[in-house]
Amino acid sequence: MLGALVIGLMAVYIDAVFAALTGVAVTVMQSMGVQVTMPTLQPDAFPFWDSSMMVLSMMAMILMTRKYVENWILWVVVNIISVVIFTYQGVYVMALEYLILTGIALNGTWLWIKEARQRPTPLYLQHRA
Repeated sequence: MLGALVIGLMAVYIDAVFAALTGVAVTVMQSMGVQVTMPTLQPDAFPFWDSSMMVLSMMAMILMTRKYVENWILWVVVNIISVVIFTYQGVYVMALEYLILTGIALNGTWLWIKEARQRPTPLYLQHRA
């Protein structure tokens, strides 16, 4: 439920969020002596899908740090969305990169499921007859 709310809010405010993040990055680089200027940002072509990718990526990273197998499934979803968006926009090298990452995530999912099937079920999860 919270994820859907965050995706909805990000879909509405994604341009402002990315503008703020870009401003912070430019300020940090300028404070380090790098000669950069604030770029002119274009409106997001796919606000809902970009927001979904951002939120699902953060959720996947949190699950990954806690070693939940579901992180791999979220990565597959994020990568498939990325492949479609990059292909649609004509950025074929990035689409290829995310296609490779999709394969890695699918392999990770398969390996985790395979390992889980080989382990005996812990006693606290077994049903009593």
